[in-house]
Amino acid sequence: MDRLLTPGGSLIHKIDLGDYGMFRSQGMHPLTFLTISEPIYKRMASDSGLPNRKRLGYYVERMKTLGYQTKIYVTSVLPGGYLQPPEEYVPGRFKNEARLVAAIRHQLAAEFKPLDDEELLIDGVLLVATKPL
Repeated sequence: MDRLLTPGGSLIHKIDLGDYGMFRSQGMHPLTFLTISEPIYKRMASDSGLPNRKRLGYYVERMKTLGYQTKIYVTSVLPGGYLQPPEEYVPGRFKNEARLVAAIRHQLAAEFKPLDDEELLIDGVLLVATKPL
């Protein structure tokens, strides 16, 4: 998107950070898809349209690296689901379900274990950003 956007242009990107129902629709923990090691998940997800498993921090850092002016609105949080209307992201606001993360943290793949509860609980965001001039 960065290559296509002109300087000063804006983008709005809705990002689903969930498992697309892959495991949770089967009654499993909604973070089960983060327990699979990266090499195995790549094989599962290649050419399939499965979620990429990037978490909010990835997008925040990417926008900073590119110099974008960014606002993030949380659209969904585990376990409750969609927020109507979406709420502007303020670090620390969405840590209310720590026990949900605690139930699966020991099984998380290595790259997800160090993430804080909020990073794991936020299930969807709306990224609004403006490319620097």
